[in-house]
Amino acid sequence: MTISCDFCALRNTSKPTSIVGNGTPASCNQSALVAALLKGGINIFNCGSGHNITININVSLQISSINDTIIDGAGIATLNGLWRTRILKFDSGDFLYSTPTLTVQRLRLSNG
Repeated sequence: MTISCDFCALRNTSKPTSIVGNGTPASCNQSALVAALLKGGINIFNCGSGHNITININVSLQISSINDTIIDGAGIATLNGLWRTRILKFDSGDFLYSTPTLTVQRLRLSNG
């Protein structure tokens, strides 16, 4: 299934809270992504220039239930659930008291 939105504006990610990776494909891994997502905020990837990257997800990624979270894959990142795990888990608790948001843009989710 593909979901796209040609008229949707991208969120500004020019001042990231966390950068997943240090410029090499190997540094873009589940552990780095888990650490970034726990903080919430703006999360981007630095996996090396022009490299498409697939990050295998073995345990569902918990999204911050306190802070708004943006995950921007920049069109290079794919999160692969390996047909055995839910990729993202977002439980904001009681929406009457807390309404953090999750924005996923330019990111592929597969086999989750």
